[in-house]
Amino acid sequence: MSLLLIVIAIFVWSSDMPFAWSAEAGTCLQESEISELKSEFTMTSELKWNPCDQEDVNYKLYSALLLLKHGRYEISQKSNDKIFSNDISSTNTPYSFLRKRVQKIRTLKSCDGSSQVAFVSKNTAPDTIFVCGNYSGSLADYISVAVHEARHLDAENTAHKPCRQGVLKGLDACDANIESKGAYFYDLQTKVMVGKYGKNFHPALKAYVVSSAITDLYTRFNTVPRLSGKRVTLLQERSGRLFHLDALLKLSPISENFSGRLVDNRDGSFITLNGDGESIVSMGQLHGHLGVLPEPSPMNVFITDMIASRGRGSSFGNIGSGRVLSFVFNMGMKDRRKGRVDLPFSAERFIEPNLCDGGKESHIYLKSVDNRSFEVSFKKSEIVISETQKCSLSLKKKIRLDERTLALSDDGKVIVQVGSEWQQVRELSQYQFVFMSEPFPVLDFLFFSPQKF
Repeated sequence: MSLLLIVIAIFVWSSDMPFAWSAEAGTCLQESEISELKSEFTMTSELKWNPCDQEDVNYKLYSALLLLKHGRYEISQKSNDKIFSNDISSTNTPYSFLRKRVQKIRTLKSCDGSSQVAFVSKNTAPDTIFVCGNYSGSLADYISVAVHEARHLDAENTAHKPCRQGVLKGLDACDANIESKGAYFYDLQTKVMVGKYGKNFHPALKAYVVSSAITDLYTRFNTVPRLSGKRVTLLQERSGRLFHLDALLKLSPISENFSGRLVDNRDGSFITLNGDGESIVSMGQLHGHLGVLPEPSPMNVFITDMIASRGRGSSFGNIGSGRVLSFVFNMGMKDRRKGRVDLPFSAERFIEPNLCDGGKESHIYLKSVDNRSFEVSFKKSEIVISETQKCSLSLKKKIRLDERTLALSDDGKVIVQVGSEWQQVRELSQYQFVFMSEPFPVLDFLFFSPQKF
């Protein structure tokens, strides 16, 4: 009899996603909690483990199972697209799905490859999930993995297909489509159930699994499902509050209290600068909250104490005390010039290239404290700094949101272009914004209900 081996792999990037949930910081799994699970599953381990070590594989496994067992959910509803079918639901919960299929869970010392989380061997152990002791992912990974592997134990052939595109191309790590209801379908349903309908799950966990679900939609199905969404821009008010604005100029609150200033990665993701203006904090939790569609991350990395942008082919810099520019000029894929230069003026902020007539992504544009604009370029191994009259100093940002051209004025107002003129959006006149992002798409179903202030 041939051995049917089904494997799930979560690649290195997933363990780097920002996720800060723990059962309770500094606490141990209680003997009663461990016994509770062992009364429902035969749970064994080849590893000695410490129920107080939150980095221990078994600690994460037991914690994930306890989260699923005690999870409480809002009444779930099928989405109007193919994201969520309600197969995993408030009545058929992820834990009940797991219990119907799995009797034994065994942790091994190691498996082939550090990215392998778990597997089943349906022909030789038709009721068992094997967990890999050498996987170092987050607790959140185990929540959907348990349901994923349980689906592989069903009678149907749920073996994965070779991925046709993306970073997984050629690997047996995809399902043909969402309609086949394979292991990644139930993996996705679990993440949506926890992220959208979970009542007693930590917000960071909910954000993580929503972000992961969105990534799965675009990487784990060879036929990408039909999705319903829209494009928005993210706005930050001077007080720190976050909003999104759609093409109909509808403003929706997202978060009331947010510390740090946002910087746009120009790929549908953001980072935030701490109060010291130097540290960069990942905003993956915010991505999940927004339901942002994933795109490849730009290659560039920057730190700035003012305003900056980054993206493929962009040059970027950091202003020190307004008089020193640390720069990276991207002349091509393999040609990057780094250095520092003293500025002959005091810089106030960066100017985005599209606010300059004929502005180039490979140049850097700066506004001085005395309201002048300068262009910094790299020519023949020399830095050239020249004053220019071709940049708009009255605008901080200009974007195209569907059929509208919007801008953020220097005094913090959202304005819309009507013909050749700019007009203030009257409904937003009470706000003073400090940040406007590039437009990015959000999924209707996974977009969390706006919070009321």
